Amino acid sequence: MRAERPNQVWTYDFLEDRTEDGKKLRILTVLDEYTRECLSITVDTSITADKVIMVLEWLFLTGGAGALKERQRAGVCGQSSAEVD
Repeated sequence: MRAERPNQVWTYDFLEDRTEDGKKLRILTVLDEYTRECLSITVDTSITADKVIMVLEWLFLTGGAGALKERQRAGVCGQSSAEVD
């Protein structure tokens, strides 16, 4: 599905990096596919499913979004989209 308006489809992705001393960092980014605006960047040593839900719930509350449907993007490893009705 292609986004036709803001807040219709959000894409989230996990990235990983390391600090200078070798500690692992996980990065969760959430983008609005229509505006390409970065809605959230969360950085921690570990990002659990509960933390992802907390970030998405916060975005729904502050952005006034409706229902969430998660879908895997074909051919893009580790990237998902959240479609908002």
